[in-house]
Amino acid sequence: MTLVVSDISNMGIIMVGDSAVTCKKATGESFVEAGAVKVQYSETANVGFAMWGNADVGGQRLDSWMASFIRTITPLENIDDIGLRLATNINEVISKSGNSWKDLIRGIHLAGYKKGVPCLYHVHCGHPNEAPHELRLHKDFPDDQSL
Repeated sequence: MTLVVSDISNMGIIMVGDSAVTCKKATGESFVEAGAVKVQYSETANVGFAMWGNADVGGQRLDSWMASFIRTITPLENIDDIGLRLATNINEVISKSGNSWKDLIRGIHLAGYKKGVPCLYHVHCGHPNEAPHELRLHKDFPDDQSL
């Protein structure tokens, strides 16, 4: 089970998360190991990422895949560009698994700034009231707040 928390305010941004990964033995028995880096940061774009859910991305652990993705971020990209490219890139990899989207549930919080305003976005496979689908960018704050 994962716990990640992301919060934004006029004081700044905070993102925290645990480091546990649930794995399965060949026998099907589950076990938990530590060592996942579920909160990561792009200094290039000043954007943080917090990951939860299914951690397999084409046979690679999600935190390792994210570290590689973060290294490709350029200074010309903003949080919107990064979120859209993140959803597209990860969908390309995980859709090849042949698994249904309900078996691929995962999400990534993105937090950064646009014109000095803190933003909290989320790339995920659907809200609780909808069927699971490919990862999509949801601009949660401030865009979806009708402010």
